Amino acid sequence: MIKRLKPIFAILLAITVLCSATVFANAEQPKLQLYFSPGIMNDTNGEIKVDVNMRNFDVAVSKSLGKVCAVTFSFEYDIQQFNIMTEDNLPKVILDDKSLVKNKADIESKIEDNSITFTYMDSTLKDNLIDKDGTLFSFVLISKNPKTLWNSFDKYPLRFKADSIGIVTYSDSYTVGKVFNVEGIDISVGGYNVAPTMVPKSVGKYVTFTVGETNVKVDDFTQETDVSPFIQAGEIMVPVRYLTENLGMSVVWNGDILTAAAYAEYKTLKIDMKTKSIFINSAKVYKDSGETVKPDELSDRIFVPVSLVKDLYPNSTITSSDNSVTIYVP
Repeated sequence: MIKRLKPIFAILLAITVLCSATVFANAEQPKLQLYFSPGIMNDTNGEIKVDVNMRNFDVAVSKSLGKVCAVTFSFEYDIQQFNIMTEDNLPKVILDDKSLVKNKADIESKIEDNSITFTYMDSTLKDNLIDKDGTLFSFVLISKNPKTLWNSFDKYPLRFKADSIGIVTYSDSYTVGKVFNVEGIDISVGGYNVAPTMVPKSVGKYVTFTVGETNVKVDDFTQETDVSPFIQAGEIMVPVRYLTENLGMSVVWNGDILTAAAYAEYKTLKIDMKTKSIFINSAKVYKDSGETVKPDELSDRIFVPVSLVKDLYPNSTITSSDNSVTIYVP
């Protein structure tokens, strides 16, 4: 079921979309992050309270933008493992003393297949504007097999849908703005959950690709591959599977929707071959020029520009020599 979206929020989104054509965030800019923090499951009824958190407000939102007045996002969960607690056939919103959102009536939601959408809007544009990090609100997942989950270390993903996050601000000068440098951090949830540290595991590898060669060098080990890198528009294109797996990510291909996804702790890379779009932590990846970073396909393999590594891991280094490129991720 779907509640009707507040007209004022739809208007604000329309305004910010019209004003957003030429502003893009780069990999070095701090990002305003949304992330989930699930608690430990109640071993009797299988309930898991999940906080929806926001962080990096002070460094990601310029003072000229003001305060956050609206947030919308969608996420997917494993419907084979969990139900979501509902109220009046809609996801139940939990508010407590630590919640930054104070009025439950300001949050609307919808359920669609295995995804949930929440939309928060301070309709007064003054009483509940948000200007700090913390928990926005919470919801509850309910395990369908609590005894099994409680007695295992199994984890199941909570993943933001690509390009689903919208954050709108409102300033003292009555100006509406949109936060562009936003990302959603995917996590996994099980019976035993701890607060996410938000610090990705170290990689500590040197990975070298050479144009025209069907191998990749990982530190001192050479791995045979079935495709070779090539140069396109002046940049080396590398096979995404050999790139991401050697950086410690797990890769999944969904042929039904022509989408590849690579996962690591607090890092999600999605490649949509239908639209030729790339997303990192649910946010579309752009060049400094404002053009989208695009994948390519050759010999039934997906390739991405090697520069994408800087978007995935801003602290990485990329060194080029002749037709070779070496990536180091600390």
